[in-house]
Amino acid sequence: EYCDVWSTMPADEISASYFAETLNIRSGVIATHSFSQTIDIDGIETVFNATAMFNEGHTVAYANFASFLLQFLMLFLIVLGLTVLRGDAGHLVIDPLRRMLKIVLRYATNPLAQTETKRKKKSRSMYDDDITIDSDSDVEYSEKNELG
Repeated sequence: EYCDVWSTMPADEISASYFAETLNIRSGVIATHSFSQTIDIDGIETVFNATAMFNEGHTVAYANFASFLLQFLMLFLIVLGLTVLRGDAGHLVIDPLRRMLKIVLRYATNPLAQTETKRKKKSRSMYDDDITIDSDSDVEYSEKNELG
């Protein structure tokens, strides 16, 4: 049984855009596969052409969803990496600079102060500070650091 709509049209006029318009789907999701073969029948060469068009809408939807998941995973990994790098920067750069600033402030207030012989290891939070700066930009140094 033949389709009434497509059997009345010449084969040269039927295209992917025609099917997309007729079936109300996007033309970009129609995949066209063509095959041509010449056959000799009783000394007469005859060319046979076959064209198949497939709706690949489900494949495009799946590829778009997979792309969304990959981009979301990439964003998550970037945020996780930046969080780890921020912690490393605090531990490897910011904390030593804070210790150096405390030493400079100690010598600024008392140039004859003795240096610490042993450095105490203690767990510190990233924002734990013994230095406060008031509104007049004067630096106050806590007494526990001066005493060692």
